[in-house]
Amino acid sequence: HRDAIHVPGASEPQEIDAAVQRVVQALATCDALLITAGAGMGVDSGLPDFRGSTGLFKDRDVAMTYEEMSDDKWFTEDPAFAWGINYTQIEMYRHTPPHGGYATLLKWAETLGKSVYVFTSNIDGMFQRAGFPDDKVVTCHGDMHHLQCTHDRRTCKGLLEDRSDEVWSADGIPSGLGD
Repeated sequence: HRDAIHVPGASEPQEIDAAVQRVVQALATCDALLITAGAGMGVDSGLPDFRGSTGLFKDRDVAMTYEEMSDDKWFTEDPAFAWGINYTQIEMYRHTPPHGGYATLLKWAETLGKSVYVFTSNIDGMFQRAGFPDDKVVTCHGDMHHLQCTHDRRTCKGLLEDRSDEVWSADGIPSGLGD
């Protein structure tokens, strides 16, 4: 149904109304709903878009881009830096509520009464916080709320507690640790 509901540059009320009617029809006849989302969803909640060197630290002069800061090599070369970046993000995500669009999508999903899935490039966990079931959300870039060992990808020993799952929740990291 993608082509049926895509209206590039729709700005006139009648164009928008026609597009909405096509969406309603497509939803009524679909077998399942796939919601796809990217950085715009997080930005609308007040999160930075992480593009360029000021994405994460708008108030600081940072000589690296977000992509450079996020390189896995830092967990080996400078673990304090790597965990500092990750902790900053986790805290930001914990304290930023999902905007109303998430609730609207969830309401549509529940009203539809069909299987609903989310595919997102966002790592913020906003869909889950808004009420979407974790097992229905695919995060193609991972999720800051689920951590993975950098050594053997299965077992982490150390700071929080021993974990044997390949991917585990970041809930054990206490809030305010960096204060």
